[in-house]
Amino acid sequence: MPVFARGTGLGNRLFNWARAQVYAEKFGIEFISPIWFSLRFHQVLEAGSIHDTNFGLFASGKNEHGHYMGVLLKIFGEVIPEPIMLSEQPKLLHKKFGLIQFSGVGGDYHSFIPIAGEQKFLCAKLTSIVRPKWKNVISNYDEYASTAIGVHIRYGRGFREAEKKEDIFLKGTIKTPSTWFVDTLKTIRDKAGFDVPVLLVSDGALSELAPILKLRNIKLVRPACPISDLLLLSRTRLIVGSGGSSFSAWASYLGEIPTFVHPGQCLSWFGLPKSPSGHVCTFDPANPDGDIFGDVGAIFKE
Repeated sequence: MPVFARGTGLGNRLFNWARAQVYAEKFGIEFISPIWFSLRFHQVLEAGSIHDTNFGLFASGKNEHGHYMGVLLKIFGEVIPEPIMLSEQPKLLHKKFGLIQFSGVGGDYHSFIPIAGEQKFLCAKLTSIVRPKWKNVISNYDEYASTAIGVHIRYGRGFREAEKKEDIFLKGTIKTPSTWFVDTLKTIRDKAGFDVPVLLVSDGALSELAPILKLRNIKLVRPACPISDLLLLSRTRLIVGSGGSSFSAWASYLGEIPTFVHPGQCLSWFGLPKSPSGHVCTFDPANPDGDIFGDVGAIFKE
């Protein structure tokens, strides 16, 4: 059963969920649906969306037990320590039934390394539990996403504007400057030779997104919802993500998509592997790297 740290967003919670899913599949163990909802009044008031609490995003998957089963097992069963390695065989010592709570945070627990190569399995599992309302949002934008650059701009509570330029390189909770998104999109479009469609997902207000919305051929996904935004982003051709964001990292991982983030905010923090079709790297639109940037034109050839 996945257990989440209080107040964490969807991207961070997915690490525990994914490890538990992979482990259950590997050893034929029953999976218990987690409690995704996290009551965060400040998050709703400041970011303006109930969906930031992960409310109403998911239903229990087929053949999954409800979280009440986890409560019963904690009381009457044996609580087994979470395995450090997903290859470790589970062991019951004293009782017939046991519960493993996947609750670790940080380090290898907060990394794609233990779940390398599991993208298709996890994407299918994740999609299967999305509520119909949000599947409809995905369907409405899916065809457009398949031709587009996916852009994720993070404006939620807990992320600050840089007070000085060095903050971007030293602090992981700094907002990526809007000018970087605009300049990066212009550079990619120049390389591609046309105004490549852009699918924009963000928890920001329209006023905050104004600089990028002024560009041509931009489609902003509304209503903004973490799971539909994440899965749509994973279906684009190239991601321009928010630096240091586990949300951007998850979209890149699930879609195995080339991804650019601001210098100093590399997604390698999460052990994100390079995609088969390109690179996951920092990108400076003023000094595009020839080896990295050379493939961009081919990505969008019609």
